[in-house]
Amino acid sequence: MFIIRLKRSRTIKSVYTFICQSFAETLKLRENIMRRIVFLLLLMLLAVTADAKAFIKVASGEWPPFSGKNLKHGGFCGHVTTEAFKLAGYQTQIKYYPWKRALSVTANADSDVSLCWIKSAEREKSFIFSAPMMTQKKVFFYKNDLVFDWSSIADLKGYSIGIVNGYSYGQVFDQAIKDKTLYTETVTSDHQNVKKLMLDRVDLIMVEMVVGYTILNESFAPSKAQMITNHPNPIYESDYHLMISRKLAQSERQRIQADFNKGLKMLKDSGRYQEMFDSMLLGGYDSEQ
Repeated sequence: MFIIRLKRSRTIKSVYTFICQSFAETLKLRENIMRRIVFLLLLMLLAVTADAKAFIKVASGEWPPFSGKNLKHGGFCGHVTTEAFKLAGYQTQIKYYPWKRALSVTANADSDVSLCWIKSAEREKSFIFSAPMMTQKKVFFYKNDLVFDWSSIADLKGYSIGIVNGYSYGQVFDQAIKDKTLYTETVTSDHQNVKKLMLDRVDLIMVEMVVGYTILNESFAPSKAQMITNHPNPIYESDYHLMISRKLAQSERQRIQADFNKGLKMLKDSGRYQEMFDSMLLGGYDSEQ
């Protein structure tokens, strides 16, 4: 009888031990599962946070072949911007506005950056600037039948000159326009200016050489385009930059500036930038429509 009771006691103890061990293992398993779930949630949170930090909102206007909604890769400047940011680990979204609106949405930090702009004292109040994205020169375009030469602002008196609202033409010309030393007529795009020139509504227009000839070649028959020429003297040779809103936190805007500059340098050092520029000159960014 004692032996039977002893065996039963041992059996009960074994069952109890088994139950306790199983319960402990279940708790440990659950703890491991919970740890893994928490770890996965943290990874997802970090991924979302990283994506948010690596997403750049870009404001731009229409300026073929440099920028445009319907241009291949968004135009030369749009392409440079997306590729430089990509090399620095960012994704980009470009939205297109009238140029003055692109300026204001970036100044208010509704967009992080805007392309591509000439640096000026007034703009530096609201933006910091990247390294130069490109260098271009503005020249006078006019009809072949106009006898025209100039070397100073005094030579431009008596001519009607087409300009674009919100554009800078360099400190000297901007001041002359502000003081009404020059007679100017304002439109909202270079394309409108070329049309006005073609219709003899202005004598001269100020425009980047690449932009002027791109508009002529895309929008007019060759017989019409050949009626327009340019003066060799540059009005202004200028660097164009990415502008970054000062309304962003200082650390954020400085990080965007440094990372974009790093990506831009990588793009240039690889030879890819020059390939893109050469493609632009050959019509590689012409409208896709």
